[in-house]
Amino acid sequence: VSLTGERLKLIIILFPSKELVYKEEYLKAFPDFGEKYIRNEEEGYKRITAFAEKEGLLIYDLTDGLRKARDEAVLFFNEDPHLNERGNVVVANLLAGKFKEWENKGITIK
Repeated sequence: VSLTGERLKLIIILFPSKELVYKEEYLKAFPDFGEKYIRNEEEGYKRITAFAEKEGLLIYDLTDGLRKARDEAVLFFNEDPHLNERGNVVVANLLAGKFKEWENKGITIK
């Protein structure tokens, strides 16, 4: 496959940690170091977002969408920080919705 002459658009997707999605619960469980951990992740997201916007890159942060969905279903495995099947379905739906939104604005997603 040759990409010569193709116009490619970088899309940055911010996948939050389990701790960031369940921020309030995490801070209650780990008051000694949880705040610094969360603050570091949030600050990193702010920097990446500012850079992407400055450079005209597409960026989408899944944090709010996952936080909204967490009350309806368990999104992560209990034993590790990875999304479970339901969490992956939520992410797929969030991404599909965002891609459709971008396409409605005339941004082609291939």
